[in-house]
Amino acid sequence: MKNKYKLMFLMILSLTLVMLIFPISIEKVSAQKEIQIPILVVTKLADKEIVDVNEWFRVIIRIKNIGNATAYNVTLQDSIPPDWGVRVQGVLQVHWAEVPPGAEIMHTYNVSIQTVSTYTAHLGYATVTYYDSNGERYVVFSEDLEIIVRIKSGRHIEWEEIWRNVAIMESIIILILVTPLIVIEYRIYRDYKRELSKGKQ
Repeated sequence: MKNKYKLMFLMILSLTLVMLIFPISIEKVSAQKEIQIPILVVTKLADKEIVDVNEWFRVIIRIKNIGNATAYNVTLQDSIPPDWGVRVQGVLQVHWAEVPPGAEIMHTYNVSIQTVSTYTAHLGYATVTYYDSNGERYVVFSEDLEIIVRIKSGRHIEWEEIWRNVAIMESIIILILVTPLIVIEYRIYRDYKRELSKGKQ
């Protein structure tokens, strides 16, 4: 009888140990199988929200690795603006060998908007290409960067002044055209008076 209780006690003890050890083993296996992946987040912004035409400002691109693995062979390619509308001081393509987890890198360059037809200029989005330790390729993008541009309006038109100048010009033109006629009429009248004077004599 004692052996029977002893056997039951050993079985219960064994089951208890298995229940205590087995979850720990599962947690270890899960931890070992956790996916290691680099996750890069790209942010593109400017140091000024509102600029004037021909005013220089800085474009800032930040890249942060929020994943749990290193990103390798990281390449940043920013949008290429048209030469006729935007001037750029700096480079638009940059390369880094690696970006570890939690690390943040930054690239800046200067921009001046030369020509714009609306009050908002779009400078496009930045593209980042990178690889994980297995050679898997990833591509991420930033949001499109919008800049508000102050467009200076032309000089206020004084219509009263314009009409006054037009009236003066018309008067001058009329005077130039009429003066010869007046001179001719005066000469004709003078000659006519002379003829009358001769006839009376």
